[in-house]
Amino acid sequence: LMQVSRQCGDEWKLFTAETKADWKVRAEAASIRLQREHPSKRNGGGDDDDAESKRRRYISSYSLFSSAFRERLRAEQPGEVYQMAAFTSMCSEAWGALEPTEKQRYTDEAARRREEYRSELPPKPPKRPMTSFIFYTSVRRKEIQRENPELSLMQVSRQCGDEWKLFTAETKADWKVRAEAASIRLQREHPSKRNGGGDDDDAESKRRRYISSYSLFSSAFRERLRAEQPGEVYQMAAFTSMCSEAWGALEPTEKQRYTDEAARRREEYRSELPPKPPKRPMTSFIFYTSVRRKEIQRENPELSLMQVSR
Repeated sequence: LMQVSRQCGDEWKLFTAETKADWKVRAEAASIRLQREHPSKRNGGGDDDDAESKRRRYISSYSLFSSAFRERLRAEQPGEVYQMAAFTSMCSEAWGALEPTEKQRYTDEAARRREEYRSELPPKPPKRPMTSFIFYTSVRRKEIQRENPELSLMQVSRQCGDEWKLFTAETKADWKVRAEAASIRLQREHPSKRNGGGDDDDAESKRRRYISSYSLFSSAFRERLRAEQPGEVYQMAAFTSMCSEAWGALEPTEKQRYTDEAARRREEYRSELPPKPPKRPMTSFIFYTSVRRKEIQRENPELSLMQVSR
């Protein structure tokens, strides 16, 4: 593909102004068709917003220097075109030879832009209201870690779970009241999260997400265990092992039933996804390349993408 692109580039350089103008007309016609089919993309479909977004994105000191170095090359050597590898090498050498004070200037400017970018970001949404057990764990975990700093997070979580199992109904009810009080405070501070802040939408989203045949079987297996052994609680590792063994012992016809159902759900999920936005209008050269590349690859299948492009 690289050879094909390289060949396209070489042919384009040899074209007369009239030929390039003809390809420009064809590219504009293709752009008009695209805009008619997708009105939301008319006139570039938000290029200004994209440019603003890129300008405000996180940037490093080396990125700032690279941009300044590129502009300096263009001013000192107008019309000179460098391959990306050559430019990268030159920029890297220039950066390495830069005085520490100059590097610090770029570092400070990058830090200033990062702070400006972060200050304009919307605040992260708060976590949803906690259950009584989660609230108890969030409080108790800190105490256990303070008393036993050598314990791992898994051991701390296990100790919290063991303590919770030993609680009386009254103690659990007390923690439930405390958790509800914390939820009320959360809802007062963040009204947009009142009543769970869209849990129904999240549940619907999760239900419709891409699902595998094994995931369907796992859900059915879990429900079967609950029905056959009510009140029994399995550790995740034990459940996973049992589920895996049951899946391996399943008859091919049964597995196919889950496979078919998973495929049906995937198709249903894909059919409800919004269509992907179309690509932006092409330049005359890009349009020419997209047409010519296929011809070159058909005539010279041994060429690489670079050779075709050149």
